[in-house]
Amino acid sequence: MIKTIFQAIIQPKVVGDAVDLSPTLTFVGVISWGGLLGALGALLAVPLTLLEKALLIDSDPAAGWLVPLLSGSGGRKNSGEYS
Repeated sequence: MIKTIFQAIIQPKVVGDAVDLSPTLTFVGVISWGGLLGALGALLAVPLTLLEKALLIDSDPAAGWLVPLLSGSGGRKNSGEYS
């Protein structure tokens, strides 16, 4: 039970914060890449999702409106200051 809660809720949040992906996108990435490529896809889900984001979203200036939806920080860069 605790392992399931950790894997479904806490782990996507922590990993998403570390690589600037939203927890929802991290979770959907694991499900979709795992379904597409099996266990290897589930292991490589975050790097593959980051690659897909870099190729499709970050390289196209017209897709800038998607950044707040996909990033864990809401599209804001952390300046290290407290507000």
